[in-house]
Amino acid sequence: DGASGRRRLSCAERYASAAPPATIAQRAILVDVRERTPLLRHLLETEAGWTRLLVFVASQKSAEHVAAKLRRSAVAAEAFHGGLSQEVRAQRLDDLRASRLRVLVATDSAARASTRLRASRHSALPL
Repeated sequence: DGASGRRRLSCAERYASAAPPATIAQRAILVDVRERTPLLRHLLETEAGWTRLLVFVASQKSAEHVAAKLRRSAVAAEAFHGGLSQEVRAQRLDDLRASRLRVLVATDSAARASTRLRASRHSALPL
């Protein structure tokens, strides 16, 4: 806000400074690009508490690609991005909340656009 002399925070700054709710655990793992999906599949198999997961990716194409790979591995997964209608995005959020989906693979822009979803970029979050 220029009038008061205070600088407005960007979305990234607001989310970076916000602590996640106690019911959400955040985890970031640095891994080679080729190993990301195999590692995600491994974690889905070995992490008992990961019943519902929100995974962030950089693009719509990546969201569709990762969700398709997970489905081929018998994981209930769908993409969540701005190329989908609001109705489809709302249904996928509802499906995740109701445990009809185990993994929602989202772009950060789609997550920000939804007023019903708040989370940090590039995270895998058991919900």
